[in-house]
Amino acid sequence: MDTTQHPTTETSTMQSIADHDQSSARPTLAEFFRSSLSTVTNNETFKQVKTSLQQEAKTVKVLPDTFNNEFYETVFLFVLKKLDELIAIDIPKDILAEAWSKYKALQEYLDAEKYSPEKLFKVVLMLEQTIKAEYEPSFKPVVDVFGKTIELEEFKFPINLEIVVKAGEIGIQSGKIVNLSVGSCSITGNINCKYGEGIEGLLVQKEEPLELNQVYSFKEGIPIKTLEEITKSMQFWKQKTESESGESRS
Repeated sequence: MDTTQHPTTETSTMQSIADHDQSSARPTLAEFFRSSLSTVTNNETFKQVKTSLQQEAKTVKVLPDTFNNEFYETVFLFVLKKLDELIAIDIPKDILAEAWSKYKALQEYLDAEKYSPEKLFKVVLMLEQTIKAEYEPSFKPVVDVFGKTIELEEFKFPINLEIVVKAGEIGIQSGKIVNLSVGSCSITGNINCKYGEGIEGLLVQKEEPLELNQVYSFKEGIPIKTLEEITKSMQFWKQKTESESGESRS
């Protein structure tokens, strides 16, 4: 996860944060992509996967050929349902707050002598920020048919996100981000699908504004990362980028 711009901060002191968590009200990646995934049966990558599954079915010889088409389409729809569970990622907490927790500008809030753990500090993020995030959930289906176990290839779903946030504001207490709010937010994202050795392609792509019109509070809080943790994270993404770049050239 990375950001392309750093925020300008403006700090003020507020009262202590209430002990509650609004996780049930927070939007997730699953909700964002759900409508697009519902139409995936018309996607070219889906058709390639379905064809591959049908070819695998012929080697298993459990089902009649006339039934294979329907059965393996159902299998893939089951995989997509599992994907919906895997990407139930909390956008305000697990993406936005996690990204902001890595800002070097927030390091000073780790100083308990300067910033009392009993107080809540408001930090206004003045600039438009672009937050980039990547995920790769995976799932290996095992299906039982007529008493025979069929183990399929692993499905991988690389996800790329770019979130543009304007006029953000966070609350910090005891070295943790405990709440946030944003003026406006839009997401551009895509989910790709990898199956077996030869199938890889775009599954869905979506771009639209996201309504985040309230203050989102986090009971446990998101710890502000230390300089050492930030450095390790930057090194990880640098190595990952270089590795992917080398693979694309080979």
